[in-house]
Amino acid sequence: FISDRGGSLDIWWMPVGLREETKGYPRSLTTGVGVGNIALSKDGSKLAYSKITVRTNIWSVPIIPDHMLTLDDAQPLTSENHYIDILAVSPDGNWIAFDSNRSGNQDIWIIRKDGSGLRQLTTNTAHDWVGPWSPDGSHIAFHSLRYGNRDLFVMPVSGGAVKRLTNHPAEDFIQDWSPDGKKIAFTSNRSGNMDVWTIPSIGGNPQQLTFHEAREWGMRWSPDGKRFVFNSTRTGHEELFLMPADGGEPVQLTHEEWLEVSPGSWSPDGQTIYAWGHSNQGTNLWAVSVKDGVAHPLMDFRGSLKEPIAGSCSDGERLYFTLWECRGDIWMAELEKNE
Repeated sequence: FISDRGGSLDIWWMPVGLREETKGYPRSLTTGVGVGNIALSKDGSKLAYSKITVRTNIWSVPIIPDHMLTLDDAQPLTSENHYIDILAVSPDGNWIAFDSNRSGNQDIWIIRKDGSGLRQLTTNTAHDWVGPWSPDGSHIAFHSLRYGNRDLFVMPVSGGAVKRLTNHPAEDFIQDWSPDGKKIAFTSNRSGNMDVWTIPSIGGNPQQLTFHEAREWGMRWSPDGKRFVFNSTRTGHEELFLMPADGGEPVQLTHEEWLEVSPGSWSPDGQTIYAWGHSNQGTNLWAVSVKDGVAHPLMDFRGSLKEPIAGSCSDGERLYFTLWECRGDIWMAELEKNE
């Protein structure tokens, strides 16, 4: 079997008895390989496996209405063998905050949008995932496993004390910061399923905004702060919904029958939502009209070995997103019997 219990994805094995009960402890067959898949020959004498390198990096592309772009139009901000999950652009549009495992575990970093000025913000031994900047650009919110489960935190961008906002056995995932700076949105399963919540940015009592048995995720406030967009499985598949900022009845925005969809950011005029989505048309970055919910693909990734993953942000002129790529080789090993 494949496990990362040794720090990297490797092949492990353990003996079983005649009644298929396990005997002894697992032992590693490879060390530091990075294994993707394994296949054992029928006689048990050979093992084929794939050795893979999976990485994601930050790219940016200009926003050009009614024009399909390709990777030739995009520019990389990073180019390393690391994994990036979430991005957030600063209010002044000069910096990109992101989380990366480049230092060994998932920490928060910032970089200028031209690719310079890389700086690490968190160095905790637990995983940290970046969230939104405060509207004045002085703080960043994030969620972390620092106390055993996902809680919300806020820290100054210039460095300093980290403030814990939530302390609950449920899983809290950071989402967005309200335009007036007073609230932070998150999703949590503390109600029994994933719903949208808000909490005062200085800390306090959380408020639940959605109350449906479906999975609600990816909340993003509109620029004027009067409503927000989120994705939901209310229809049996993921779609985008709009809802008043203080709560109320959600209105379905898209009717694309998404397999997955995640809103990234609004256009400054509040007329377009930029999203990542996977549908029967493939995986792409999309411009969703707030007026009628029609989604237009922004890029053509055909023929590329890279594809976008959930999470994007915008400074109003360019879209910043992560591209996933996987490279690998097939290997074969001769196995010896071990009594």
